[in-house]
Amino acid sequence: MKAEVFDEVSARMEEEELIRKDPRLKGKSRNEMGLSDFNGTVIKSVLAGLEITISRAH
Repeated sequence: MKAEVFDEVSARMEEEELIRKDPRLKGKSRNEMGLSDFNGTVIKSVLAGLEITISRAH
């Protein structure tokens, strides 16, 4: 099982990569770019074909 930490820096890099591919996306929201909203640091993993996201709960 491989897990990735998805934090604010990762989210920004994901946006910048899409903008490099399509400059018309600059200034648009993550949702308008086709990305999921960033709601804080999470750990993402795939286990037996299921995507698992672990986040901090209050």
